[in-house]
Amino acid sequence: MLRIASHGFFVIAALLSLPLVAQEPPAGKQDRIRIVSVEPSGPITRGVETKVAAEIEYTLETADTSTVNFGFNSQDPDRFTMREHIEIRRGTSRIKVKFTIIPVDWAHRGRFALPATIGRGVQGKAWSPTASTRHEFTVVP
Repeated sequence: MLRIASHGFFVIAALLSLPLVAQEPPAGKQDRIRIVSVEPSGPITRGVETKVAAEIEYTLETADTSTVNFGFNSQDPDRFTMREHIEIRRGTSRIKVKFTIIPVDWAHRGRFALPATIGRGVQGKAWSPTASTRHEFTVVP
């Protein structure tokens, strides 16, 4: 009986010594995202429906596939509602998107902005993007 128990101990010890699946990106690998252009490039008018076009460039290195997410802080200066989710593959590429928005002037509370992130979130759960950037608009009355 003692012999079986000692074998069980060694099996458990061996399993515990196996490497775990890494939750962090591989060493030296990093996702990147940048906004190449936003139109209109100048000020936008508060409360007036406006067409916005944006182009981003991304590099996905930490996974084979992921998602680029775009949104705006139309309801609260500190909260962004992601409106577009585009599947991407490993490598570097560009994406163009178009939105119709109604700009908000948050005054001293913050800036109206378009964030772009890489990462897969789960609805209703907190998550962190693997890369992010944002464009802050100048909103006029």
